[in-house]
Amino acid sequence: MLCRSCRRILIPLEDNVTATQQIGIWQPSSRIPALDGVRGLAILSVTFYRFGNETIHEGITTGLMAKMIEAAESGVDLFFVLSGFLITGVLLDAKTKPNFFKSFFLRRSLRIFPLYFVSLAIFLFIVPLAMGGKHPFPDAYANQAYLWTYLTNIKMSVSNSWCFGYLGHFWSLAVEEHFYLAWPLVVFLLPVKQVFKFSILLAILSVLSRLVFSLCYDNGVALLSFTAFRCEGLLFGAAIAARLRLGETSPSIRWGALFGLASCGFFSLVIAMKGNRLPISLHTLISLFCASLLLLLLTAKRDSWLAFAFELPFLRVLGKYSYAMYVFQSPIIPLAANWISLSILTKYIGNAQGASASYVVIMFSITLVLAIISWFALERPILRLRSKAGAAQNAENLTTG
Repeated sequence: MLCRSCRRILIPLEDNVTATQQIGIWQPSSRIPALDGVRGLAILSVTFYRFGNETIHEGITTGLMAKMIEAAESGVDLFFVLSGFLITGVLLDAKTKPNFFKSFFLRRSLRIFPLYFVSLAIFLFIVPLAMGGKHPFPDAYANQAYLWTYLTNIKMSVSNSWCFGYLGHFWSLAVEEHFYLAWPLVVFLLPVKQVFKFSILLAILSVLSRLVFSLCYDNGVALLSFTAFRCEGLLFGAAIAARLRLGETSPSIRWGALFGLASCGFFSLVIAMKGNRLPISLHTLISLFCASLLLLLLTAKRDSWLAFAFELPFLRVLGKYSYAMYVFQSPIIPLAANWISLSILTKYIGNAQGASASYVVIMFSITLVLAIISWFALERPILRLRSKAGAAQNAENLTTG
């Protein structure tokens, strides 16, 4: 039995803990640790696709496992949904602050551009010099103007070709950059409720435009990479950000998210197993699945199993380094081929399936190490500069406002 004075101290503490646990994961203008886990899940999925796809090309992986590897490309759609949510949230929260556009573009530039342009310089110029003039990325070098200007996906769409080789994965970064350029003006001009409605409308138009294009033209690359045809994930994320800021988090929303998660997951699985005959269907379903998952997470309580899963340290670590991991994944495949390849590993291990699994694990580890180096050598110093710039701007606003 506790003494009366002890009970007076401990019972309020217990009440506070219980109250904290019952608070929802999403809170206005607050950082959400679980979203690092969402980002980690996305890069884990893309990693499995990127390196596992090499085993499909070699004819080692077939059947159900091959379909699972191909489905893992949906990690890109999860990235799109998360980016749309985060960017729209940042913009909505900053609408009443001074220097709206300047602050947003400065912060985005300091986060995205340094690693992107440094990596291009390394892959297109420094690596070939180190290799004695033999270029490991000849297609990308020939079309580099599109890489430097974030028009990778436009070139692909027009030529109906994946014409950048192992740097072709930059198409998704181009789609996001186009969104970053256009969306701030939309958010600035519209009230929150209209941002929600406009996001849904544009997402529907994106899906319909892809359907019409697929019926009129035989251009599969454009369907998969052109900005107007692949932005529904970003817009679904934007709609979630606006909806939450309207204060509408009723149980019906969670039930709707749960239904969307189950139904879209089921139909995506059926289409993936039987073959995607309708070009628009699978990516739309996957985007809705990812949006439902994100909405279900954001409306959950902090002590829920979903919050626990996405706050696992392993996923959050991957989320922290996900940008650099995505940038480095594809290029290191040809760069490491002389030392690490499926044929070399098969020779040492003596088993093709064992070599495939080892290849994915080894390349994943190399990617993570390179991303950690990039974080400490380049990204973190730049982010500190961004923080100092933001603090200086806030101080200026206080003194001049």
